[in-house]
Amino acid sequence: MVDESIDKEVDLKDLLRAVFNTRVWVVSGLIIVTALFWTSRVFLNIKDPTIFSYESRISLTFKGVDEGKYPNGSPFAMSDIVAPVVLNRVYDASGVSQYLERQAFVGAFSVKPYTPDRDFILEKFNGLLESGNLTTAEINELQEELNSELSKAASDGVALSFSGTELDNIPRNLIDKLLYDVIAEWARHMIEDVGVADFDREIYTSAVVDEKLLSSIDYLIAFEMLLDRLNLLQSNVEKIKAMPNGMVARDGESNLKVPDLEKAISDIQKYQVAPLINPIKSLGIAKDPEIVKLYFENELVMLARQKLLLEGKRNNISKAYQNYVGTEKSSNLNSASQLANGGNGGSMIPQFGSEFLDRIVEMTNAGADLSYRQMLNGRELEISDELSEVESEIRRIEEILESISGVDQSTQELRRVYSERVNEELPVIVEQLKYYFSVSVRIYQKLSREDLGGVGSMYRYVDGDVIGAKSRSILSPQNIQTYVILLFLTVVLIVPLAMIRSALRRSDSTD
Repeated sequence: MVDESIDKEVDLKDLLRAVFNTRVWVVSGLIIVTALFWTSRVFLNIKDPTIFSYESRISLTFKGVDEGKYPNGSPFAMSDIVAPVVLNRVYDASGVSQYLERQAFVGAFSVKPYTPDRDFILEKFNGLLESGNLTTAEINELQEELNSELSKAASDGVALSFSGTELDNIPRNLIDKLLYDVIAEWARHMIEDVGVADFDREIYTSAVVDEKLLSSIDYLIAFEMLLDRLNLLQSNVEKIKAMPNGMVARDGESNLKVPDLEKAISDIQKYQVAPLINPIKSLGIAKDPEIVKLYFENELVMLARQKLLLEGKRNNISKAYQNYVGTEKSSNLNSASQLANGGNGGSMIPQFGSEFLDRIVEMTNAGADLSYRQMLNGRELEISDELSEVESEIRRIEEILESISGVDQSTQELRRVYSERVNEELPVIVEQLKYYFSVSVRIYQKLSREDLGGVGSMYRYVDGDVIGAKSRSILSPQNIQTYVILLFLTVVLIVPLAMIRSALRRSDSTD
């Protein structure tokens, strides 16, 4: 028993001695593997330079992003964030030109969806699917819900990347600033230059008031144009009033609100335009009376045509209504009669009284019948209103033509006085009109941005950090991990092989 223990101890010592004797082979193998591995890494790195990558993650917060739209309804695409117009402005303002060419800078940016909740969503639906006892329809419904949630989660998450082989010379603080500036410039460009935060409404600006044109045309025609521009300004006011908080919004420059602006328009028309246009019409003041007369006669012809067209439309709608009422009554009577008689093959249908059947038919068709009648009546009312406006305009122009034709030549001095007054006051009215147009536009823009979002509400940062990484770097974690594995495999292979070799040599020497 003692001899067996001694033999085992001798065998263990021999094993350790044999392993220790392989040290030269192990060290040599490790040196060779190290040299080959890192030489290959250096060669590959020279062939394929290191790519430096930096990423900033943001969440889009503007209205409509879930539907792929900007707040005003125009389509949104992630590529808008890295549009050339955005990147070129950042390039010009950042001072990065000393490190990177413009084309390389623009090409270094990319954008992709970022879905931080993806794993949570998948885990939730996997749990539902593993619950069992689900029909095919329920599984399909869950799949649709999964796709919908993944799509929604990815719609507002964006990862902005700045990658390239030439970024190692750019200071890290400048790289962080570039990524922040690109997002900020995109938001500014889309709101201020493109107008995606504005309501999709037709708002007129002061550009519609052409001062040179007004001063060059005849007085009455100029006042016609002026009244038309006042109507356009009033339409701006009506559109602003229909917006959220439209009645309480205040212009920051003029301190005017919409009711103030509406009163100002009324004052211009009542106290500035009317005192000028009335004597101009009554005295027939014109630079060229024949041209003025021809202009209004042409307007009268066009209005007469419009009146005939509207009258024709109204008559057609009235006929359609009468025909429908007659046909509908006849159809109801026939249906009630057939039901009362049991129909052609109605031996199985109970016989009800005609009054009861009439009531059923009436209730069945009441909804569609009422809707159609209301539509016809509403359209006829709209056309009648348009016709009344046209007739009123015709009477107004006829009065102007009568005043021009009945000019009294004995009032030359009075005509001269009012002509001079118009020449003096018309430019003042024009300037006021342009000013109020600008006020209306500013109020509209203010309301749009308050309701739909400004630059600061277009996005927010998910974590606030810029994440940096290197690919194909010599000392990358992947390379180090591979190197350690190779060293382990080298030791595992060399030690037994060296021990076998030593054992064989001892065996040969014994023989």
